Amino acid sequence: MNILKTPLYFRIKQYLYGLILEKDGADNSLPSENALAALFNVSRITTKRALNELEQEGLVIRKAGLGTFVKENIDRERLEQLLHKSSSEPSFSGSPTANKSVVLILPDLKSKYYMHLASGLFDSLREKNVNLVLALSHFSQEEESYLLKKYATLSYGIIIHPIDSQNYNKDIIRFALRNFPLVLIDNVLTGINATIVTSDNFSAGYNATSYLLNRGKKNIAIICQPFKNNFTLTQRLNGYLKAISETNSLSPLVLDTLTNYDENANKKLSSFFQEYPSIDSIIALNYETGIKAISFLQSSQYLPNSDDVVIFDEEFADIYNLLNYNINYIRQDPYKIGKLAGKSICQQLTDKAYLHKVYKIPTTLYTQNKPFNF
Repeated sequence: MNILKTPLYFRIKQYLYGLILEKDGADNSLPSENALAALFNVSRITTKRALNELEQEGLVIRKAGLGTFVKENIDRERLEQLLHKSSSEPSFSGSPTANKSVVLILPDLKSKYYMHLASGLFDSLREKNVNLVLALSHFSQEEESYLLKKYATLSYGIIIHPIDSQNYNKDIIRFALRNFPLVLIDNVLTGINATIVTSDNFSAGYNATSYLLNRGKKNIAIICQPFKNNFTLTQRLNGYLKAISETNSLSPLVLDTLTNYDENANKKLSSFFQEYPSIDSIIALNYETGIKAISFLQSSQYLPNSDDVVIFDEEFADIYNLLNYNINYIRQDPYKIGKLAGKSICQQLTDKAYLHKVYKIPTTLYTQNKPFNF
């Protein structure tokens, strides 16, 4: 087999092309030979060759003892052509996707949702002999930006769950403008030309609310984390508001101040129920706040009937029969989301004319641990 592996020095050059494009004039220095060697786990001989070739191309100036600096007034159009050309270099003869790597950037890996998503993606990529690299942003946009820059030249495509749907990460926009293979998970960034794979969160919120309304509930409360910049929660809330508005008589009740590690959760919940004593049912828009709500309800006089509660997601489904409080829950299909994301990124790797799409994966309401049919 004639393997045409991309030389390490060439991948470092790709990385440096991207850094040079990022420079705004305030700081025109580039990483040292030692820094690049540590980042790419290579020898200084390799990084020196990459920097020397940039100098030969007229992009940088190397000063002994001081470092490497981007030249003033470089031809940015030529630089973008060099970057585009280097990004399209084949790494393998034969299969157009074999032995390539794509990166999956997630906020964390603590939930079953993310683990099943990664599993679906891995299975999808394995069918095409594409490697998967996993990176975590830890809900930090700064870390997200660092990872995007790092893997822009260390991978052939990026699949990312953006942590903010309002304040766009400029690197995501840049990748979209360059038609770099890109898939967004569970987040729609308006105006971004990228494939999006997400649960149908609007319908999920609407169906959960309709289920409670059909059971005669009149005062359905929403409990969740703050909605700010969270596309998923906002879509679920909009589904709830739509169902409530169709009754022409009910008003929305929302507690959106709980956080994942909220030490004051019980106090906030108690105040909320005291303010709205007529609450007769609850929808928790995410798992963490749902568990806090159930813990509070079990120790209070409110809502003794488990049928009065619906929670996103199915984190506890495997031990459902062991629980004392058997609540209703919305099940997403993260494995299918991962499979579709993998299929899309592979198509983008081989088809330069690929048309981006939005995939909305249906969810299922479970009552008594069984699918509920509307």
